Amino acid sequence: MLKILKQALAGGIATQAYPDVIDPPPDGFRGKPVIEFARCTACDACAHPCPTTAISVRPEGEDGSSRELSLNYGDCIFCGECEKASAGQGVRFTHESRLAAGRRDDLIVAGGETKLAETLNREAKRLFGRSLKLRQVSAGG
Repeated sequence: MLKILKQALAGGIATQAYPDVIDPPPDGFRGKPVIEFARCTACDACAHPCPTTAISVRPEGEDGSSRELSLNYGDCIFCGECEKASAGQGVRFTHESRLAAGRRDDLIVAGGETKLAETLNREAKRLFGRSLKLRQVSAGG
């Protein structure tokens, strides 16, 4: 038992000072998908192959409004089919991994920026306190 404890203490701290220190993601990592609205024509080429219909196109309205593409991060499974279909012109994947949102509606992006969740306010920190600290990660083993 002492041998195990000594080995654990010799290992030191294995966490990062996030967000000050962020390691680059591994090759092949698909982070947040981003619609290039400046290049996008809302042609439906990227929405059609999406297996979860996370990308949708709003048709032209009777009021003369143009077609509009929207992306729902809550439904996206990061498969990459949209990027292949648009050849990187309409949709591309970034290395950004932060996608937390405070409300489900904030996960839908249509012509604008993603609204990320804000840090906890003072009352929530007081209420939850230390219970929010991550102690162990299990990968199903």
